[in-house]
Amino acid sequence: MTKPSFWQLLPIFALTLIASPAALSDTVSPHAVETTKFTVEDAEISKAFYEDMLGMRELRRFVAEGNLVEPFMGWSEDSRIGLLDFVKK
Repeated sequence: MTKPSFWQLLPIFALTLIASPAALSDTVSPHAVETTKFTVEDAEISKAFYEDMLGMRELRRFVAEGNLVEPFMGWSEDSRIGLLDFVKK
């Protein structure tokens, strides 16, 4: 396995911003970020990274036939990542 580049690690850094103290408390801030989206080259390869390396699971999936595949990855519905894979490139 090769050493990850900055761009491959960027989503992990974004997750640290999502897991703010407000998201961990019982009260919800009106300014909470619940979904972050990244455009990826291959949704299945990216999905495997989040499952195998970070322990996330696929929470749901949006498919626009012939245009877009977007699995939503996360540990809970409160903070998730959408992996945008545009079929038409």
